Amino acid sequence: MQIIKFLLVRTAIEVNARNVNGLTALDGGSSIKQQPNKHKHTDWLGRKRNALMVVASLIATVAFQAAISPPGGVWQNDFDGDSSQKSHEAGKSVMARNIPKAYRQFMIFDTIAFLASLSIILLQISGLPIKRRRWMWSQMVTMWIAITALTITYFLALIHMTPNNVLGTLYQVTKISVLGWLTMMAIVFIGNVIRMILWLLRNHGYIKKKEDPTNEEEDEDKDDLFE
Repeated sequence: MQIIKFLLVRTAIEVNARNVNGLTALDGGSSIKQQPNKHKHTDWLGRKRNALMVVASLIATVAFQAAISPPGGVWQNDFDGDSSQKSHEAGKSVMARNIPKAYRQFMIFDTIAFLASLSIILLQISGLPIKRRRWMWSQMVTMWIAITALTITYFLALIHMTPNNVLGTLYQVTKISVLGWLTMMAIVFIGNVIRMILWLLRNHGYIKKKEDPTNEEEDEDKDDLFE
């Protein structure tokens, strides 16, 4: 850009001459400067979209399979019931009849995981112009909800399929796993909160913005996350 400005000022060339695209020399230099960052921004969004689509498809598949094959399976025949056993119907969940409270919890979280993942898939194939990072951020939050719901579904199924003589070990494993999961989620959440606070301070003048012109476009792309 400095070379182009020097040539425009120090020579007798017609500086306002335009090419076939209607651009002057200075306009052309500006567009060349901006292209790398634009491509970088597009590549980042493309990679995120592909990753979200793959993970959302996997979660939707697992959640659907868990719904049609609940823990304990389904009854294979009809039974009218007697003095020692309740009645049941073929194709109905065994877990729903034996432990209905646990089954309701299982289906609630499984449904949340299924619908959250389907929402991401629908947005990706809808054709809407989702090209800014704030839209990608909302989809990532939805993905966190889907993954968390699927994790809870897994532990609910595991707890109610485990015999009583090994429940103590399972509870210990579950406790450690949940603590590790919550710690990781807290780190991700705090990191994004700090990033948002820095963005607010920078835009309100409390923190000096970077003056390096090569980083300005990149900073603007990052700021799109919170606009």
